[in-house]
Amino acid sequence: MNFLNIQEVVFSSSVLSDAYSWLRKAGAKELEAVVLFSGTFRTEASTFEVLETIIPEQTSLNIEGGLLYAVDGDELHRINVYLHESKQLLIAQMHSHPGRAYHSSTDDAYPIVTKIGALSIVVPNFAADQISPRRWAVYRLNESVTWQRLNDAEVARLIKLTK
Repeated sequence: MNFLNIQEVVFSSSVLSDAYSWLRKAGAKELEAVVLFSGTFRTEASTFEVLETIIPEQTSLNIEGGLLYAVDGDELHRINVYLHESKQLLIAQMHSHPGRAYHSSTDDAYPIVTKIGALSIVVPNFAADQISPRRWAVYRLNESVTWQRLNDAEVARLIKLTK
């Protein structure tokens, strides 16, 4: 099973507020951070409903070559057990950049979400701006296992925000 047949990913404002709060907290220290989104897939509607923001234990560094975050194997295992027990799936990761939003070569090479059709979202300006998918760089993992950037129209069709 992959996520390529998902036509709509629904985020509630509370889920995104939790994510932005964490990203802003790290950004205040001039650090990147990552959050994960989990939920359920309604195959009959081709819709994925995001139910939770998962904030993994992570190490964020500001080093000479740039900024990075890392999540270790024990934490990834803990998250996988939680997802299994709660009958949820991981659909997306979101992380912040200090300036413009783009997928770096490190982002391409070391994703946490790896299911075909999953999303990687990069938020600019350490998430200091208001929550808006139009400001994000949204990438989707394609069948060639390559992160493909979605254009504005594709993002508007795929990502829906609710109260």
